[in-house]
Amino acid sequence: MAGKAIESVPRMRVNWAVLAELERKMAGRVKYELGAKARILSRQAAEITSLDCSGFVQYVVFKVCGLTIPEGSVQQREWLEKLKYHRVSYAQTARLRDGVLRLAFIPPSAGKHGHVWFVLNGRTIECYSGGGVNNRAWWTPKLKNAVTACFEIGGGLGSGTHADLQP
Repeated sequence: MAGKAIESVPRMRVNWAVLAELERKMAGRVKYELGAKARILSRQAAEITSLDCSGFVQYVVFKVCGLTIPEGSVQQREWLEKLKYHRVSYAQTARLRDGVLRLAFIPPSAGKHGHVWFVLNGRTIECYSGGGVNNRAWWTPKLKNAVTACFEIGGGLGSGTHADLQP
């Protein structure tokens, strides 16, 4: 049967148990600090006291997926685009409880820094000013009204989503 070839879309292999453990160890303890990165990605979560949003994403992707991604939210978005990760509508997919791990982005603008965060099963996993490492509802107006890109990066139904990550 002749037909259009289906393009392969990259997906990160997610270690759900490690993601749940990082969330438990970092939430409410790791503070937000602009420019703070985990310079040594192999550091234990207990050793980290502050990160910015892209530093948190870089650290979590390394620990949970075994990949080293760039620093900075702009560079992280460009990296996902270059590797052709599946771009989706934030408004239509962030609410889903489908076990898909997504990364969402707000670009820098007029003296403000950009922001990047994970979305999983209708909630965020992020490091942000005023909250540090924590969760918010995906529909938080500050996020929902400003997001310009969202990518599916891993997981999905049947991928062994860890029960601790269900809301």
